[in-house]
Amino acid sequence: MLQIETASGIYNAKVYLRDGNVNSVAVDMGGVYPADEELSVSVKGRTFTGTPVNTGNPHFVIFTPSPETLDVASVGPEIEHDPAFPGRTNVEFCAVVDRTTIRARIWERGNGETLSAGTSAVAAACAAVSKGLVDGGRDITVKLPGGELTVTVPANSGGNVILTGSCIKVFDGVFEL
Repeated sequence: MLQIETASGIYNAKVYLRDGNVNSVAVDMGGVYPADEELSVSVKGRTFTGTPVNTGNPHFVIFTPSPETLDVASVGPEIEHDPAFPGRTNVEFCAVVDRTTIRARIWERGNGETLSAGTSAVAAACAAVSKGLVDGGRDITVKLPGGELTVTVPANSGGNVILTGSCIKVFDGVFEL
């Protein structure tokens, strides 16, 4: 077990090895609860309705039939900075593929469109479960441009959400405690 301290708390992670190398990591994200009511924002003459979700940082999850066709670089920053989100927000543009699969594109606050983000995958899955679009209590695959993440959302409210993703080595480094 590995503990990771972040600005929003300490997260427990289980590291899985294959042939002595880290292959994947599962992180206990704690309880994640989407807002009970949807919110609508108007951007560039278009209204986007979505679900606010707090995963330790703010998210706004929008379900749309085809996130691939959206001009995320244009509408993402407008939604991020909308007055409805005084601290700004991450924005997920999602499509439900089936009861266990979601496709998504992400506008990450302060960074722009990103290939993958764990808390965004969690927000998308939790919003989809809360709306009855996918099934809780099962692994939900969130397909992102940078790869796939698996989110397990409890079937009943009150449990912890687990985020699992594969790992690849991209660099070596040293850190000091």
